[in-house]
Amino acid sequence: MYWEVDTRNCSHWAVGVASWGMKRDGMLGRTMDSWCIEWKGPGQFSAWAMMKKTDLHSGLPEVVGVWLDLDLGKLAFSVAGQERLLYECAVSSSSPLHPAFWLYGLSPGNYLEIKQLNT
Repeated sequence: MYWEVDTRNCSHWAVGVASWGMKRDGMLGRTMDSWCIEWKGPGQFSAWAMMKKTDLHSGLPEVVGVWLDLDLGKLAFSVAGQERLLYECAVSSSSPLHPAFWLYGLSPGNYLEIKQLNT
């Protein structure tokens, strides 16, 4: 499964995957059943998997590509339209997984957009 998320209209965000069992009060990536990359500003770009933070040394990706392969147990984040991998990790879950997003601040004009892909 592959999807892209346009981040150009959001100043602070997290994009990832979570199980249906993740509690709503849990922070994305800070649980055993969610994974994400997170942008909080220059020098504050990181990945979260299995409650562990990994600093990412990259500029702001305008569009994030998310590739989830449950058969292989892999999740990868890339800069969409480029062959540049941002982060890759193993995933496993006994319940279904779904795309997940987090916006830091709900102000007018601050949003993420899931891009429609032509297949």
